[in-house]
Amino acid sequence: VQWKDLTRVPLLDENGEPRRTVDGGRIIYVVDDPLDDHTPSGVGDHGNVQRYDLLLTNGDGGKSQIFTATLGKAWDNGLSMRASYTNQDIQEAVAGSSSTAISNYRFPVAIDRQNVRPGTASYQIEHRFMADVTYKTEIFNGYTSTFGLFWERYSGRPWGYVYDSYGDVSFGNQPFGTLGQSSVYLPYIPTGADDPAVAYEDGFGYDQFMEYLERAGLTGYAGEYLPRNTERAPWTTNLDFKYTQELPGFVEGHKGELYINVRNLIAIFDKDAGQKHVLPYGDNVRELVSAYINDDGQYVYGTPYNNRAFDLVTQAPTRYLPERSTWQAKIGIRYRF
Repeated sequence: VQWKDLTRVPLLDENGEPRRTVDGGRIIYVVDDPLDDHTPSGVGDHGNVQRYDLLLTNGDGGKSQIFTATLGKAWDNGLSMRASYTNQDIQEAVAGSSSTAISNYRFPVAIDRQNVRPGTASYQIEHRFMADVTYKTEIFNGYTSTFGLFWERYSGRPWGYVYDSYGDVSFGNQPFGTLGQSSVYLPYIPTGADDPAVAYEDGFGYDQFMEYLERAGLTGYAGEYLPRNTERAPWTTNLDFKYTQELPGFVEGHKGELYINVRNLIAIFDKDAGQKHVLPYGDNVRELVSAYINDDGQYVYGTPYNNRAFDLVTQAPTRYLPERSTWQAKIGIRYRF
């Protein structure tokens, strides 16, 4: 599924055809309320419209391919082991991670917000390795003792680059309310300093932009729009330990159990390896360059508002989870009767 804004329409040229940016890759949208008598006439014309109509409709494309391989073995002496690997290759248009229509329209990353095309899924975990070892014995005769280790390591979720176009009306956003208050448009990468599709603000130029692209590893997309979710968050490693010991009950037929659980055991030995950095949203982005569309249909690039030091842009937009990054031990007793 996907959402469309019925007040966002293509800007038409003198032949009644949708106008596009100079490179030809993006339709230029304007805001047009069908209930008023204003006809949009230029780039960024919003007619002071302060309402919107969102339509939930069918999308197309997308796929999901998930491969899992598992090996396991159990021995008579109480030892058992299991290992698995899972690979995901998922393409989606809209993650649908919000409970409200406006958020599901505001945040999907796209060239054309009205026609979101499939790309690498925002919740895809491309690689996941898992292994566990369990050993059962009887330290005390007649009462089972169980030792278990669980390990997993998985790749980070995808994220990508967009324009800093928060609230900019030249992309067809409304200047009022929250509908246009997000940066979600995939950037066009110029072919060179003389690419007619791109102009630059004073104090910012092609050479500086190329420096940005080189540091981000994006120079291979010249003449194209960046795909969605080209980057990945850091890998995560977990190691958990569990020990359970059956205990005698107070009366016949009753049993107790002592348990000791240690989560994120690896943090005891290596604090850095135990850290958890996660992407907080459905679609996660960094703003590569500020942009608006001028009257000639050119992109005009400048320094992103949220970036006065480019070092931030090349870092994954993750959040550090301090509680999950420390080791935790839980000791308790269960009584079954």
